[in-house]
Amino acid sequence: MSAGDPSLTEILAKAAFRSTGIGTNLVISWRYADELLTMRIEGSSSDALPDRLAQCTTGLFAHLRPRRAAIDLTAVQSLPSVVLAYIVFFQKTAEESQVPKVVLYGVSPRVSTLLKMIGMAEFFAVVPGADDVAGWYISQGH
Repeated sequence: MSAGDPSLTEILAKAAFRSTGIGTNLVISWRYADELLTMRIEGSSSDALPDRLAQCTTGLFAHLRPRRAAIDLTAVQSLPSVVLAYIVFFQKTAEESQVPKVVLYGVSPRVSTLLKMIGMAEFFAVVPGADDVAGWYISQGH
């Protein structure tokens, strides 16, 4: 980064999202360390997500060029369709950026069942916790 470039903290903060309208309590935050981009989802939303969120996600991958990506679902008990669609977008963006597969962790039994029911259980890699993400990538040769 050059002197005029924003810091990593500024980049991640700009991509963060919070929506607390009626029936919505969704927070999306980001971490980046050791070439791993992690998106943390908290809460739920039935409202459409803004286009800015997709643009920020694409920008994060373009700017940071992570080799690995994960989604922290420890604070999520269900996945409404808008959030699920955004997670799929995150996976597709990761693939386009040469990240082989997004790893989900902290997946509740309810979310795990949903992914199986809609045929998406194999779309992502699932590990128990954050400490297992690097091990999964290493076991896959990444």
